[in-house]
Amino acid sequence: AIEKVELKVKPKATVKTYDGNVKTSYDVETEGLVSGDNFSSIFNANFTGDAVTKKDIGTYDVSVEVTAKNQNKFNSYAITCLDSTLTINPATFSVVWNNDSVVYNGQSQKLVPTYTGLVGNDANLISYSYSDANCKNVGDYSVTLDISNLTNYVTSSELRYEYKITRKAVTLTWNFDSVTYNGQIQKPVATISGLVAADATLGDSLSYSYSNNSSKDVGEYNATLITTDFDANYTFTNPTINYNITPRELKVNWSPFEPVVVDGYDHCASVANVEGAVESEYPSIIGSIVVTGASSEVGTHTCTASLDNGNYVITEGNQTTFEILPISED
Repeated sequence: AIEKVELKVKPKATVKTYDGNVKTSYDVETEGLVSGDNFSSIFNANFTGDAVTKKDIGTYDVSVEVTAKNQNKFNSYAITCLDSTLTINPATFSVVWNNDSVVYNGQSQKLVPTYTGLVGNDANLISYSYSDANCKNVGDYSVTLDISNLTNYVTSSELRYEYKITRKAVTLTWNFDSVTYNGQIQKPVATISGLVAADATLGDSLSYSYSNNSSKDVGEYNATLITTDFDANYTFTNPTINYNITPRELKVNWSPFEPVVVDGYDHCASVANVEGAVESEYPSIIGSIVVTGASSEVGTHTCTASLDNGNYVITEGNQTTFEILPISED
């Protein structure tokens, strides 16, 4: 009988980094394989032990069973199978924070990072602890990561992160910054654009501070939105507006004036009426117009209408002419 060749077969000791997968196949080391023989052409290697079922970090045994692929060659060997080990080392992951500031949006904003190096759904094993239960209003917040369930990883990243929720900018649209005198108190009001949905009703009832609560006469005034209800979470681009009440324009209409013959007396045209005055103020306005330019001398003369009232300005018809004729020699 031909004596069989002693062959020792052993899985190659393997070290890997955790990747979430089970390793079921291994390289083998042999001792006694005849020169010119190829192991994989003669033998099938089947691996068993904890190493082929475990994926978490640790050191596990791996065994090998050898069966024939080439029976004739196989029969020429006396095979001894030896055990080996698989070592799975922790993987390294990093925490990546995308920003340290978010703008108020009326909702809870609990920042979470992204990760590099985590396998599959392992990020779901991380839990978060926040400095505030809501993380909603403007302010400073922090979040701490609990990675105690990430037993297959190590990291050098900071596990506590600080971030801010900053004010949201909103715009006020004032209904006027200049208005013509009308005899009434005139104070501008604003509408707000940019409030988040949760705060929309705050724009329904606004309060203001005015430099003059009875801003009726011509002049310059200012108005400021009282932002007490908004200050915590918003900033305003134009919370104060300067506004003007401008004079009301008048047109003076003159009564017809037929030329007169010089008679030694002063003559002048007279105002028939004015247009543009506030209706309730008309009697006062017409009665306050002063006409100058009377003359008793022969010639063409100019009459001027003026009004000492800061709320009105005569812009049309403030002057007219009249004529005094010489005495005829006929």
